[in-house]
Amino acid sequence: MQLSDLSSEGFKEISADFAFFQETRQFVEDLADCLAEKVPRLEMCVDQVAKLREQHYQAFYERRYTDWDDDFTEAVRGVVRDPAILTRRVARRRRRTAKGKVGDFSTGDSDTEGMSDDEAESLEDACGDV
Repeated sequence: MQLSDLSSEGFKEISADFAFFQETRQFVEDLADCLAEKVPRLEMCVDQVAKLREQHYQAFYERRYTDWDDDFTEAVRGVVRDPAILTRRVARRRRRTAKGKVGDFSTGDSDTEGMSDDEAESLEDACGDV
């Protein structure tokens, strides 16, 4: 195809295509610049979320094992008078009550006695000052 073979309509079409591809190129360059700027921040946020989840699960398992130990101590000794164990028992009951898993706590009987529920724990409580 020769330059002399192109009509003015052919020039308009080629010009429109050229403008489109220039705009597309500029958009892609802007997007690449944006991603280059944002990716390090996103990676930092993902790392923080992973750290928060790890801390939450660590606290969950520590509390669960403490609950089991408290239950074992109560089963072996019978009546528990240790203030730390009693405080944890009250905290467990509060969590279950807030979650809607309420038994008859006036007599100490409950279908879910000894089971902690971490759903009621707030993110701030779980993570502390991260």
